[in-house]
Amino acid sequence: MTRDHIFQAINFIFKRSAVLYLLVFLVAWRVVKWDIVQMNFLDYERDSSGYLPRIARGEIPVDPQRVEDRRLYYLRLKNFLPVKALAYGNLGFCYFHLGQYAQAIHAYQKAIALDKSLYALHYNLGHIFLLNNQPEDAEQSLRAALDLVLPNIVMYKGLEGKFKDFHGGDAVVGLGEMIAMARGDQLRICEELAGLYFKLKNYSAVLSMVERGLAADKNHTPFYYYAGLVHYTLKKYPAAVSFFTQALERDPRLLEGYYYRGLSRQKLGDKNLADMDFIKVSVLKSQGVQETVGQKPKRLFYFDDNQLFFKIYSLGLLKGAGPRGGDEKIFIGDLRPQ
Repeated sequence: MTRDHIFQAINFIFKRSAVLYLLVFLVAWRVVKWDIVQMNFLDYERDSSGYLPRIARGEIPVDPQRVEDRRLYYLRLKNFLPVKALAYGNLGFCYFHLGQYAQAIHAYQKAIALDKSLYALHYNLGHIFLLNNQPEDAEQSLRAALDLVLPNIVMYKGLEGKFKDFHGGDAVVGLGEMIAMARGDQLRICEELAGLYFKLKNYSAVLSMVERGLAADKNHTPFYYYAGLVHYTLKKYPAAVSFFTQALERDPRLLEGYYYRGLSRQKLGDKNLADMDFIKVSVLKSQGVQETVGQKPKRLFYFDDNQLFFKIYSLGLLKGAGPRGGDEKIFIGDLRPQ
């Protein structure tokens, strides 16, 4: 066989192989669900260590490089429905902890445009607006969050049966616990709004938040404190003394409560009682006690990767998704923020 014959044979085989490879590629392109393939890769890369949820709960300090890695992850995840809104929300969480407030605001606004029903998104946006010195925008977002807290309980209840079918009763946080957590979030938002309204000198709105908060929990100290501040500012000193006293009954180490009750008593001419309050302030300071109301660092809500992928799984878009390793507990509704 000559060299020409060999080249002709190779050329013959190559041309037909190329055609065969092309046919295989076209068939694969039509048959393979590439979005599912990509979603499986994203599922593999999700944060099984719970790093960002631990940041959200204030358990560990922020590592900018690890947060940046998660930011890049959510940039890819946001391209997939139905978790696009939640992915944008977590993208905003990453931008916030990287100190990029403008990008965080944009991400949360995008998330809310995709799904207006999640109060955690509105709360986070309002918190960032506060830090960015945009009080009017903050008020609007926090009010939206407050109005959505209790309706979320209805959603959780409606999904409880579905989630028990998937994972059994032991894998689902009880409805009573969900209601307790939602009420805790309601108090958190009411308290933040009361503080914001006081700074804006909208005293009637402060008292409205106090009333709404106390309807949910009559023992929540900050509401009595803010009511006392409003009455002190309006020079209604007997009422101020009463509210500060109720706050101190619930928290005997509320330094600022003694201070403002002392000022109120001073205005009423009760010098001895006022001096006793001021002495108590000095004693608490000597013990290292600091002001607490409105001083606690506010943390953003975050949606765990396990919950994002459980939503995909519950809608039948990706078989086998769900919690991977560690705690197998799933929050009802898979939309419960950390």
